[in-house]
Amino acid sequence: MGMRWVEINWSPSERQLRQFGWISLVAFPLLGWIWSASQQTQFWLVGLGVGLAGTGVMVPRALKPVFVGLMLLALPIGMVISEVAMVLIYIGVFFPISLCFRLARRDALKRVLDRSRSSYWEAKRPPKDVSRYYRQW
Repeated sequence: MGMRWVEINWSPSERQLRQFGWISLVAFPLLGWIWSASQQTQFWLVGLGVGLAGTGVMVPRALKPVFVGLMLLALPIGMVISEVAMVLIYIGVFFPISLCFRLARRDALKRVLDRSRSSYWEAKRPPKDVSRYYRQW
């Protein structure tokens, strides 16, 4: 069986569930603050964080459905964001560099077809100093 692109943890350990509970204590109120939620909503998010943290300390296995549910909710969001990030990196970094190389007519791979050459073979240059083999940087 091959390696999967995305792995969902269907059976998290008690340690992971405890960590999830403690993270909830901070993450849920922080989300409310970031979204500028109403005071009542922030109160409920703080209560949810405290409740999940307490459950994580006392009965970590009870957090499994919440943990797996949030993982399933976050999976498609993460996949979309990663694709968008890759497109932005390509457009913002690689495309301008390739455009500059093309405008400067730079061809590091020497892909230009020269029909006057009988061969594209290039002889290997002998090393100047054998001790240089040990310097890899």
